Amino acid sequence: MGPPNQIPPGTTVLEGIQSEDPNAVYAPDQASALAQAGTASAYVVAVGEKAYAEGLGDNPAPQLPPDQQALISALEGTGKPVIVVVIAGRPVGLGPAEHANAVLMAYQGSTEAGKAVADVIFGNVNPGGKLSVSWPSDAPTVGGDFNGRAPSPLGDQPKFFDQLPGTGSGQGHDYNPLYPFGFGLSYTSFATSGLSVTPNVSSHGTATATFTVSNTGSRSGTDIVPVYVAQPVSSVVVPPQRLVGFTRVRLDAGQSKTVHVDFPVSTLAETQGDINASGPPKVEPGAYVVQLNKNDTTPYDVAVSAPFTIH
Repeated sequence: MGPPNQIPPGTTVLEGIQSEDPNAVYAPDQASALAQAGTASAYVVAVGEKAYAEGLGDNPAPQLPPDQQALISALEGTGKPVIVVVIAGRPVGLGPAEHANAVLMAYQGSTEAGKAVADVIFGNVNPGGKLSVSWPSDAPTVGGDFNGRAPSPLGDQPKFFDQLPGTGSGQGHDYNPLYPFGFGLSYTSFATSGLSVTPNVSSHGTATATFTVSNTGSRSGTDIVPVYVAQPVSSVVVPPQRLVGFTRVRLDAGQSKTVHVDFPVSTLAETQGDINASGPPKVEPGAYVVQLNKNDTTPYDVAVSAPFTIH
């Protein structure tokens, strides 16, 4: 609410791209876009949904609209590279965009969002963001079986990173995201190695995970490394992994850096054996494992791990 001129003019994705490449051609509709296929080097298609689709204005089917999906399919049919820019306040079912050459999640950007998108597309910056939520898999209709790893039926999303095992049923009930929590790509590649952790720690203490992050690609970039803990044996059901911390590391091509991530053991506290969860949470003594995952689309795909004990 307020005067109509309270928000300054913004830069659209089109304006951001044209500021980088004046030869970029705007196609107002699908027919115009396809007519440019002979001379186009690549297509950039901005899709998504307006604000207020989530929350109080909930749309129970979070997916790209049919006309946007049809446009993406048509552009992919030309054989030219297709870059999909998603402008939305939440993850949405991508449909044919799952097969695009690149997908860039721009969220609900502010006045400089178009410039930021263009900077990523043209390589002026190397994106380093990682998903802070799971991006759900997407089945257009509800299936007839109980395959937990099948795509989630539309509207029955998202599947949460910390979902307890064995607590759901039906198609897609398992943690089966299209892109898991913590996933994100850049124009370089990274690897983690040499993981160690405080071997013994009090239930009231702090543990330290130490590991090396290496830029194995050809250009500088920033890696965000989530640190997880697994509890192989527990008296109550716990998620397969729990996030206890993360680090952000900027590295030149070929550079490596050893980092330390401290986390209070109290992060792992659970209510013990109390069905209505009214009891005080406490940390269960026993064996735990620190884990760093591979940056891929397979949930819980562990790259390196190190055990420790809480007493």
